[in-house]
Amino acid sequence: MNLHGPVRAPEAAGVGNATLTISLVGWNAGNVAPAKVIAEVVLPKLAFKTEPVSPRLLRSLPHPDRKAFLPLVTFTPEGRLIVSGYPSGVVQVLDPISGKEVRTIETPRGYRGSANNVQLSQDLRTLFVALDDSKFEPIHIGERKTHFRRYSGEVRHYDVSTGKQKEPLKVEPRRGVTLIAVSPDASKVATMEMASGLSDDFDKLRAIYLWDVPTRKAVKLRDGYGDLRFSPDGKTVFVTVNDYASKTGVMYSYSVATGKEVGKLQRKDGQWPGFVFSPDGKQTATATMDARTKKPIVRLYDAAKLEPLAALTADDVDGKTQFSHVTFSPDGKRLAAAAAKKVYLWDVGTRKLLKSWPLDTPGRVWYLKFDQEGRRVAALTWWIPPELQNARDEVVTPQDHPQPKVFLIDVDADKAEVIVCPHGWRGPPAFSPDGKLLAVGGAGATHVFDVKK
Repeated sequence: MNLHGPVRAPEAAGVGNATLTISLVGWNAGNVAPAKVIAEVVLPKLAFKTEPVSPRLLRSLPHPDRKAFLPLVTFTPEGRLIVSGYPSGVVQVLDPISGKEVRTIETPRGYRGSANNVQLSQDLRTLFVALDDSKFEPIHIGERKTHFRRYSGEVRHYDVSTGKQKEPLKVEPRRGVTLIAVSPDASKVATMEMASGLSDDFDKLRAIYLWDVPTRKAVKLRDGYGDLRFSPDGKTVFVTVNDYASKTGVMYSYSVATGKEVGKLQRKDGQWPGFVFSPDGKQTATATMDARTKKPIVRLYDAAKLEPLAALTADDVDGKTQFSHVTFSPDGKRLAAAAAKKVYLWDVGTRKLLKSWPLDTPGRVWYLKFDQEGRRVAALTWWIPPELQNARDEVVTPQDHPQPKVFLIDVDADKAEVIVCPHGWRGPPAFSPDGKLLAVGGAGATHVFDVKK
């Protein structure tokens, strides 16, 4: 079908008419005459106003797909930026000072089981990409029509310095890789994968695997699904499994050397929202609820034994909300978390709340990031208006959404500085190694701000 026609210039009130011609093409048997339609054009009624972008903005570095979401934004020790685009599959290496693109790695385009299907090794030298490509084949079981989903996925990995692809991790018959975690030395990869099978058997086809990258061989850790994390020393892989029906969760730990389960931590009063490791790997932290007071807390655990150590609390947080984005400072001495449009900071050693900062925004916190010195925290917030919450990607533009904001928090200051970003999607913030630059993922572009003190 063709749809075309001239659009009259809008009137002063922002309203005009469009004359559209609709015709069928490529269907000779149809032989339907074109139809003309007059459509009224109106300007959208925005519930928000465009704000001036922060004067700290140095430049915006464009991505080849100008509507891409950028789920990965990180600085290398040399000060270059690595940025991945979703669903474009294009990964960029950028020079934030000159604005030039140093290298492009084109991984397969497509919507995946998770936008975090792209992961970097700890040294940022190897890029891993999880692929869950599949096709549906209609079949009949008796008189019932269903589908067989045939996967052709794998884990691809690339040399970041050259952009060259290495031998992928895959098996026959192929599976679809939906989640991925990379060990600190990049010698192991944990995956959640789907075997080919009937669509009706979706829940029975998932399993967790541990891959040895040099030999490209995998062992199954367990059936089912789960969130995946490696310990900082690479000796243990953790699988968090939540039961959304019963609102319970279990955290399993497996030996990387043997693939055997070595620990288990059950939670019967709620689900595990995910956990993070301290830089030295001795403690883990997660947001949870106190079983006695029913108030939200951040619980610290012994990483080796999964035994509780302490609880971090704040008196002004009630049971209607919960902490999120739990983040250790680079030296492990402080811990930040967000709750109810507020950022909290604790001393890990004394377990005392040091400070909190309210965030003047209708949106919620999507990311928390410390700088290298642990003296500043970037909290990125973004608000999705109700009328856009279920909008399809192809019918909205970045300008339809309010602007993301970064609240730049100096731990010694009482108030956060607000950095208003250009219109676009929410994206992760990242500080440069010297702390002078802040990069923020946007819609099809990475925005670089000068944040020198």
